Amino acid sequence: MLSKPKHRKSIIYTLPVVIILFGLVFLVGKASWNTYGKMQESSERRAQAEAELDDVLSRYDELQKKVDYLETDKGVEEEIRTKFNVAREGEKVFVIVGDEKEIDTTDVERGFFSGLWHKIFK
Repeated sequence: MLSKPKHRKSIIYTLPVVIILFGLVFLVGKASWNTYGKMQESSERRAQAEAELDDVLSRYDELQKKVDYLETDKGVEEEIRTKFNVAREGEKVFVIVGDEKEIDTTDVERGFFSGLWHKIFK
């Protein structure tokens, strides 16, 4: 009966068994590390998706407010006035016209050949 435990210890501590055990520990560790990396990536993607969702929801709220405003008579009238530049009957419209500035083309930079061409024929 005493020889069985010694025989088991001698099998467990042999080089091939130790190498196999280290190999199993390595494979389990690698699988755990890969799973941890996937968890980190999923966490980052979730945070990005939540940020995009917040942006979409805020845009939706803005558009919903604009739709609600355009459903009123005042909103429709204001939109028509800005888009088509119209006025009601009896209203006066003043158009302010500013001085148009001439564009000086002599200061425009030119390439070597076009500048040379311009100097020769001017």
